[in-house]
Amino acid sequence: MAEFILALAIITIIFISNKYFKTFCAAKLKINIYFDDNKTIEEKEVKLNLEVINRKFLIIPIFKIDLFINKNLLPDARDMKDDADDEEHYTYTIVSSLLSYQRLKKSIILNPVKRGYYTISAKVTLIDLFGLSKMRFNLNNEAELFVAPMPKNIDEYIDDSTSMQGNMLVKRWIAPDPIFYSGVRPYDVHDSFRDIDWKATAKLGEFYVKKYDFTSDPSLMIFIDVYSGSEIRAYDSTYIEKAISFAASLADYAYKNKLPVGLGTNSYMKHYVKNITFPDMSRNNIMLINDMLTCMEYKSFDTFKNTMDKYIRNFTDNNIIVFIKHEISPYLYNTVKFLSSKNYKVYIFLYKENDIKFNDRNVKVLHLK
Repeated sequence: MAEFILALAIITIIFISNKYFKTFCAAKLKINIYFDDNKTIEEKEVKLNLEVINRKFLIIPIFKIDLFINKNLLPDARDMKDDADDEEHYTYTIVSSLLSYQRLKKSIILNPVKRGYYTISAKVTLIDLFGLSKMRFNLNNEAELFVAPMPKNIDEYIDDSTSMQGNMLVKRWIAPDPIFYSGVRPYDVHDSFRDIDWKATAKLGEFYVKKYDFTSDPSLMIFIDVYSGSEIRAYDSTYIEKAISFAASLADYAYKNKLPVGLGTNSYMKHYVKNITFPDMSRNNIMLINDMLTCMEYKSFDTFKNTMDKYIRNFTDNNIIVFIKHEISPYLYNTVKFLSSKNYKVYIFLYKENDIKFNDRNVKVLHLK
């Protein structure tokens, strides 16, 4: 009889415990996943944090959380599980218990190897003391991470056959060097005495000064066309990644040399980010450019022609226009000729070799490696 009563008591306790667990296990349970800094660059470590707080008396005997982490964020993940149904993510599992009013914090170091916009999602499982009751739910909040392309030396992108001339011209137009000048002009009362060209002065018998070969107070406007064909909607991920990486390096070079820089593209964005920002020298603008380059996808929302027709009227006289294209299309050719006629300086960086010549001092065509 005593054994029966004991068994009945145990069953009653288990039943009440399970019912109580199902009702209150997730109550006053706070779970957050977040980054110390959710903006980084390729190959720079970043810390992902998981914080769990049990703000009630009821303990949680078994607490399990599965974090789904993109493989581009963990290239060498020996302790991670592969999911046959999800080839893009690893599953990082944390198992623990939560006592009354306990706070648990866990940090994971990620090493992103590819630019992009990433989210970290999680699935939570709570298990009672007897292993009979389980509660599963997906975490509502996701951790966002923006991985910008790593800026490199712009010399690395220009084809070897034109690198010496091309790099000199790029740096002259982006960050003017007073060593380079295109000729001389008569001296003006506002000119600096240091700019006098003594050889020309001696030869011509009156004061002449050096005429520098750069636009006064220039700014840089970069356009990336994600199309990989001039007439059809084709996309080459290798070309797009190279275009993005080069644009990031060009924008970084301009910013460091205190040159206003802007960026436009016809690419879709993975996150709510504008597809154009006009030249500005502020820190906020270069951060916006990095966000744009981070979120660009391998497809476009419109043709290059429609995009240019929309924004070309916003160009200002001092803009240096940089086009990064797969190849020269008839529309690009005509657009460049028009810009040159308005005395804009235009750079075209191509992924595909071409034989089209402009024979125009305002236009330079170079090829990406």
